[in-house]
Amino acid sequence: MKKSILAIDDDTAILSLIINILNEQGYEVKTARNGLEGLKMIESAQYDLIISDINMPIMNGIKFYRELINKTPSMKERIIFITGDMESKTEMFIQETGVRWLSKPINVTEFLRAVNDLEKA
Repeated sequence: MKKSILAIDDDTAILSLIINILNEQGYEVKTARNGLEGLKMIESAQYDLIISDINMPIMNGIKFYRELINKTPSMKERIIFITGDMESKTEMFIQETGVRWLSKPINVTEFLRAVNDLEKA
C-alpha cells in the first residue's frame, strides 16, 4: 500500500517539486496551500507524513503545528518543516519543539533522507 503524504506550501513551484520527488518514490501526495487547508484535509483523511512550509498566508506552519498536535498528538513525530526563512520566530519555534526541518531551496538527497527517516520511525 502506498504511503500517503500531505504537502503544505503556498509556493506552487515547491509543491510541484515535492510531488515529483515523492511520486517517483512511490508515495501518494496530496497538497494544501496553507495550514488551514491542511487541517481541513486531515479531518477527512489520514496521512502517514506531513511536509509543511512555515511561512504561509492565512495560517502559518507554526499555528498549523500547534493545532495539529492538539487534535492529533501522534502526528507530532510525523512532520517535516521546510523553510527559507530563519527569522527569530521561526528559529525559536524549531528550538522549542525540536521539529525536523530542512532549508529551502530543497536538497533532494537531504529531503528524501528526512522522509525515509520519518517513515521508519
